[in-house]
Amino acid sequence: NDPTPTFDPNSPEPGVAYECRIDFGPYQACSDPYTPPGALADGLHTFEVRGIDGAGNIDPSPASHDFTVDTVAPTVTLTAPSGLTNDDTPMLNISIDDASPIATADCRIVPVGPTGTAVTVPCEDGASLPHLDDGTYQIYADPVIDAAGNASTTAGPIFDVDATGPTL
Repeated sequence: NDPTPTFDPNSPEPGVAYECRIDFGPYQACSDPYTPPGALADGLHTFEVRGIDGAGNIDPSPASHDFTVDTVAPTVTLTAPSGLTNDDTPMLNISIDDASPIATADCRIVPVGPTGTAVTVPCEDGASLPHLDDGTYQIYADPVIDAAGNASTTAGPIFDVDATGPTL
């Protein structure tokens, strides 16, 4: 998730100078370590480096490394009961819009008022929540982290659980 990654060209031959390029642009003199002069856009990139020895011989087979920059945090949509429900184990629906695989995702169900107990559950679509005491709750996806390390925190809907029947 770093748009200005650092590369460490090295050669076993002493006194070698380096030329680097990103995405098949022109080679330019570079130092060790090398960081691109500006932020790279999200997407696939190629870093290449070649050595030039003291006699002016240029490496005929530059080292090459393909990598992907991904700086966009996942977009998370949480759906739970809206308003009042008498289901004390409601269903959680989660939608994650991200090109990268999701590395971790935890959902917290937090009481909004003085009643109820906070719980943490895996953010999985269609997951049933554990028993919730009567009260008002809000769901949070906190954090959802993709494979590139981008994190997203999302607040979901507020809902009320009233699973206790009336007394006469």
